[in-house]
Amino acid sequence: MADGGRPSVTLLSGEAGVGKTRLAAAAEARARALGFLVLHGESVEFGGEELAYAPFAAALRAFPEWLDERPLHERLLGRLGELAREPVLLVLEDIHWADRSTGELLAFLARNLREERLAILATYRTDDELPPHLRRLAAELARRPAVTRLALGPLGPDEVAEQLEAIAGAPVPAALAADLHARAGGNPFFVEELFAAPDAGTLADAVLLRVERLGPAAGRALAVLAAAGGRLEDDVLERLAPDADGLRAALDAGDLVRGEGGVAFRHGLIGEVVYGRLLPAERRELHRAIAAALPAEPIGRRAHQFHRAGLRAEALVASVEAGLEAARLHAFSEAWMHLERALELWDPAVPLPVDRVELLTQAGQAARFAGDPDRAVALCREALAGFDHAADPARAALLFERLGEFQFWDDEAALECCRRALALAPGEPRLLAAEGHALMGLRRWQEARERCEAALEAGARPRITLGVVLAFLGEPDAGEAHLQRGLELSESAEDTARAYVHLGEVRRVRGDHAGAIAAWQAGEAVAERFGLSSHAAFFVVNAADDLLRLGRWDEAARRLAEAARMELGRTAAPLRRAAAGELHALRGDFDAARRELDAPAGDALPSEIVAPLAGARATLALAEGDPAAAQVHVDGALAMRQDPFYTPPLYALGLRAEAELAERARAGRRPIDARRAAGLMERLDALLAGVSAPDGLAHRALAHAEHARVTGDGAPERWRAAAAAWDALAAPYPAAYARLHAAEATVRAGDRHGAATLLAEAHATAAGLGARPLQDAIEALARRARLDVAAAPEPPVGEEGPAGLTAREAEVLRLLAEGLTNREIAGRLFISRKTVSAHLAHIFAKLDVHTRTEAAGRARALGVV
Repeated sequence: MADGGRPSVTLLSGEAGVGKTRLAAAAEARARALGFLVLHGESVEFGGEELAYAPFAAALRAFPEWLDERPLHERLLGRLGELAREPVLLVLEDIHWADRSTGELLAFLARNLREERLAILATYRTDDELPPHLRRLAAELARRPAVTRLALGPLGPDEVAEQLEAIAGAPVPAALAADLHARAGGNPFFVEELFAAPDAGTLADAVLLRVERLGPAAGRALAVLAAAGGRLEDDVLERLAPDADGLRAALDAGDLVRGEGGVAFRHGLIGEVVYGRLLPAERRELHRAIAAALPAEPIGRRAHQFHRAGLRAEALVASVEAGLEAARLHAFSEAWMHLERALELWDPAVPLPVDRVELLTQAGQAARFAGDPDRAVALCREALAGFDHAADPARAALLFERLGEFQFWDDEAALECCRRALALAPGEPRLLAAEGHALMGLRRWQEARERCEAALEAGARPRITLGVVLAFLGEPDAGEAHLQRGLELSESAEDTARAYVHLGEVRRVRGDHAGAIAAWQAGEAVAERFGLSSHAAFFVVNAADDLLRLGRWDEAARRLAEAARMELGRTAAPLRRAAAGELHALRGDFDAARRELDAPAGDALPSEIVAPLAGARATLALAEGDPAAAQVHVDGALAMRQDPFYTPPLYALGLRAEAELAERARAGRRPIDARRAAGLMERLDALLAGVSAPDGLAHRALAHAEHARVTGDGAPERWRAAAAAWDALAAPYPAAYARLHAAEATVRAGDRHGAATLLAEAHATAAGLGARPLQDAIEALARRARLDVAAAPEPPVGEEGPAGLTAREAEVLRLLAEGLTNREIAGRLFISRKTVSAHLAHIFAKLDVHTRTEAAGRARALGVV
């Protein structure tokens, strides 16, 4: 496959001793015979989780410059693709011991491999408890089409007999084979060791008997390797175990194997047994010797050895250096681990390049990017408590600013931090920008604008925040221009990622959900490239939400499943649950929706989180026929801070609940109290006064139609207006919902043909989306009114028309492919531009394309042009 330009990733798993290493070695031999370049890297047992990209670094030891270039993820993918003269097999062994950044890089490669002549084989154990990041990695990768999971199981009795006869070179008694199969549980390595030491009671006994037979010189080599984590370079091992005869004996016996540039245990279990036999004093002596013999780089290996040796001062120095280096490499999980250990070992008498306050600051930053904002806040507070603010106000101001950044979920606390910082450094442009950002989070738009513009005049770069503020103040064009300029001027990965967060937000305000998805995807690529795991999760969740709005529900479901396997922060987690719960509710899977939405949401969530969560719960209640419960969810969220973008959906849902209750009362001949509905409508109109956000206006159109249902006004024109508003936003579900009620009002007005047309359009959309509750409601109305929902408003392009396009859709697509704008298409076909937009939304969904260029290409491929 890889030889022909079909890259692949294979995850090989199994318990220790089951044969993963042998299978990997056989794969390497086969690949070399086929002309592959084979790159082999292993993780080490002790300290491997602290070595950034350890197995990749080992595999690429012949190309050290590859790991020194940034951005690493993208650069490595490109470099591997450049090796086109010969296909490449990249083997990564024992990734259960690897650092978190290795997993992120492996996931990045799996997601982005396209035509590279590259095969990746990664092995890991399943008998020990896997670290959470590896469990999530395996689950995520398993869903990728280029990824194969291969689990090795134990041998059966007959296979053990064959193994033993192959070892002995002669027949082996059946009773012995059965006994060893039972004792070893079918594990090939255990079988081999127990066969070699028939008097041993356990595997550990068998391994120790083998070691003792090899003599003290070989035992020394094995002990050194065990303390080193299972692998060492040749020159280091020769210095620590200089008796070549002992090393040769261990190699000849098969306990050790030689690889590129070093020696390793044939099986990690040998190292575990050998290390477990060592006395504490022996271990300390070995770790000290290894630390002294290791090369200067990577410093993380020496830091770990110093720590295990009990050399606190040396471990402190090395841990600080390793942490700062890992942060430079954007391996923030490993940086955090090293820096936390340095804090535990802290000794003011040890000379270091940083003081304790700076060490706390760096550890907090690493914790934040590694996805633990609570620990980041705690470390930052400890740093602030560690010095006299009056003696160093600039430093205190910087830390208060950072503390505000770390509390991104609590805008009041962030604003307080900014103001404390400004009290220490009055007029500092950067702090004015930070205050503007906190005010933005509190929806105090005009104040935020004033701070940002003051900061801009003073020389700071608050364009990223200013762009969002201007959009919410009704100037989206100017806002997006600021954000684009902010992207151009960005000097850090964090600023770039934040710019894409706000660019997606601004495009949502403009009603451009497809453009928002593009921003989220670009931001996700930046976050992956620079190890900003918390940002990456936020981008994935937001993209899923916009896919849901655009009716791309299968894509949304895939993204939400991907997000569920990620480490989500306190904002991304409830956002994912809201989107997933809403999608399940709209598709009629109420049990799955409840599982998502019944989980506690957490405290102090901003309105942009509370509103969609409450909206999803109200959607589920309405789908289950419980409008009173929907009222409760809506009322709870509306009692909080409101804004003209995230709150309007709640008003529309609240009025829908009122309409459902009113219709039930009307059917039961009970009195209807429309005062609550009127109050909701008045509040929504006031909220959106002077606002031009298309989404908010579409929700208002829907709310007005629901209000007409409360009062008993048929008002088909209100429902048609709502459908048109959602068509213009390429949002098929609410458009179909509006058409359902437009059809109901139209049939009551006596226009059965118009109702049938509306109902058929709504039914086609609901069926295409898999919106079962809506489809059921449409079919129920069709039965009551004796209308045929299968009657399409336009004839298809033929029984086997291209991609199921209607005649009008095919005509619109042909004109698009000719380069006409929406205005020109509307003039050519004597229809409105909104209708053209609606047709294009359906065309894009049917063709599974996202841009006009892609649609034009598909038109040519289908023969429409």
